[in-house]
Amino acid sequence: MNSPSFNCPKCSAPLPAEDAACPNCSVPPPIPTGAPKVVKWWQTNWAVLAVFLAPAVLSFATSKLGIAPLFTFFGSGASGLFCGFVLARRFKGTPVARTLLGLLLSGIIGAASIALCAAGCALGGFQMDMR
Repeated sequence: MNSPSFNCPKCSAPLPAEDAACPNCSVPPPIPTGAPKVVKWWQTNWAVLAVFLAPAVLSFATSKLGIAPLFTFFGSGASGLFCGFVLARRFKGTPVARTLLGLLLSGIIGAASIALCAAGCALGGFQMDMR
């Protein structure tokens, strides 16, 4: 069975698909445009949503144990950083611009996560003793 062949983009020589490079000029074969993009698990929308909601769910679940503030502040900070930088990587631009966007998004998402954690603590019955 014949494999599909391409023409070399540099010298136009016939190039079988299984070759690693053109036998005449050593140029690699063209990459098919329809190749699926490999997405890592942490880049999916579901992973970002799960990491964003995890501190609030843990704050709700541990509100009676008295350790909910740990999840509220440390979990929200980690969640904000993770989600902010994962979302910032999706934008085109210079690395400096994406880093600044990541920091901005981290602050916004971290604040939103703290608000959700406060709601989780309140719904779970956490009693703050300020004495």
